[in-house]
Amino acid sequence: MVCGFIGAALGLLGVHIYEIVEELNHSTYGVIGRGEVVADGLQSIAFEMGSLLGFASIIYLLAPAPELAVELDGEPAS
Repeated sequence: MVCGFIGAALGLLGVHIYEIVEELNHSTYGVIGRGEVVADGLQSIAFEMGSLLGFASIIYLLAPAPELAVELDGEPAS
């Protein structure tokens, strides 16, 4: 589950980078306008990836240890 969230975050990174590049290629902004496009893109990358990576780290930290999970099932730990 944690790997899925990390994969989703990396997928979003690629999509956002693609969107930034496409907007810069098809725009007629000046230098200041292009800086705003990049800044807005980086802000959305940080928000969306940070949310997913934070959620993945919470799941990872709250998951039981593997040997504890085996002991709870009633099987002897090795």
